[in-house]
Amino acid sequence: MDDERLALPGLGDGGSASMNVLAQGKVTTTYGYVGYYSPGAVKVSGAGSAWNNSQSLTVGMASAGSTLTVESGGALTNTGAIVGSYSGASGAVTVTGEDSHWTNSQELRVGHQGTGEVNVLNQAKVTSEDGWLGAFDGASGTVTVRGAGSSWNVDDFLCVGDQGDGSLNIEQGAKVSLANGRIAYSSGGAGTVSIAGENSELISTSSLYVGYSGVGSISVSDHGTLTTTSATIGLETSSDGTVTVAGLGSQWNSSGSIFVGDNIYGGSGLLKLENGGAVSALSGVTITTASELAGSGTVYGAVTNYGILSPGNSPGLLTIHGNVNIKLDFELASSASYDRLMIDGTLNLGGVIAVRLIDGYQPSPGASFPLLSAGRLFANGYTFDFSNAQLAPGLSWDTSRFATGGVLSIAGVPEPSTAVLALLGLGAMISFTGRRRHWASLAGE
Repeated sequence: MDDERLALPGLGDGGSASMNVLAQGKVTTTYGYVGYYSPGAVKVSGAGSAWNNSQSLTVGMASAGSTLTVESGGALTNTGAIVGSYSGASGAVTVTGEDSHWTNSQELRVGHQGTGEVNVLNQAKVTSEDGWLGAFDGASGTVTVRGAGSSWNVDDFLCVGDQGDGSLNIEQGAKVSLANGRIAYSSGGAGTVSIAGENSELISTSSLYVGYSGVGSISVSDHGTLTTTSATIGLETSSDGTVTVAGLGSQWNSSGSIFVGDNIYGGSGLLKLENGGAVSALSGVTITTASELAGSGTVYGAVTNYGILSPGNSPGLLTIHGNVNIKLDFELASSASYDRLMIDGTLNLGGVIAVRLIDGYQPSPGASFPLLSAGRLFANGYTFDFSNAQLAPGLSWDTSRFATGGVLSIAGVPEPSTAVLALLGLGAMISFTGRRRHWASLAGE
């Protein structure tokens, strides 16, 4: 079938229409529309079956509920594509099965002004030059790539949440690759990325911003992997960026630098490790003012901190393999449960070290807390903040061993009445001793 423009259903008919391309059948059009004013449905199924558009494709132009399925080795090609075009419109595309593929030679927009959904499943493959999820205000775009062998390859730029809401889910061994990524690009936009499952991976070969101007987040869990060259969490003043790496085997590997926040543009960010998650940065991790590195896990690489470093998940252990320039924030929940920081490189201590008592904990005299250890430790003018760690009357913080061993302890200060009694007891002993010597002299001893 050859046609310059294919629109399902026909313009203004108010009904619905469907098209099936089966058994190595081929449809060639210039422009393709699935669901113009009313919903439409297209299925391309089987090896050798194909729908080829020499220009753009739209699924859900001005209607809700349109669907396009490519399965069992079918093929779909076009230049650019929009899924969920106008406000109020919605469309869904599913590409599923080994050798099923959708090729976009230009950008793929999922949720332009409306609502769009794309599912890439069971070893299927999608390619595009660029990708936009949730482009304009009020739009919503979601892409899910699931299963080993399933992939979405973006040649250049991927935006998850521009002015609208965008979500990208990478699950069960699937992979998404791109050059430049923006999660929550514009102020007011929101973007979320989830990387979950063994061998699931997001790969950025150039730059990645999580919370460029909007609210953006990435979560890595269940042995998932985030791979980047350079990355920033929270760039501009209006931004709020978070990356969470949770669980043993979950990891973020950067061949360059990781910046948490940005001191030039005023952004703030949070890098959080949970339950043994790991971050590796060849050129180091920098925590900027008003930003934070927190949680329980491992950092491989140098850490420079101008913001907050808070070990533990109230509380827990944070291990850093590399040199550290740092300010610290410790939480203590009991004599056996408190934040700890382990560094096998050099630790340069400076700024404010905050200590907080949580869960109603009140330390006893003699309690000791080895909070940090380092291969080498240099003290560069640090101070303590105990404003959230007030002790019971008669007790005080002993910081004398912190600079050499990273240990804080509780010292007992005698109450005034106790001191008086001690002095009286000492005077009585001296008097008794003197009298005994006098009597001994009189007795000729």
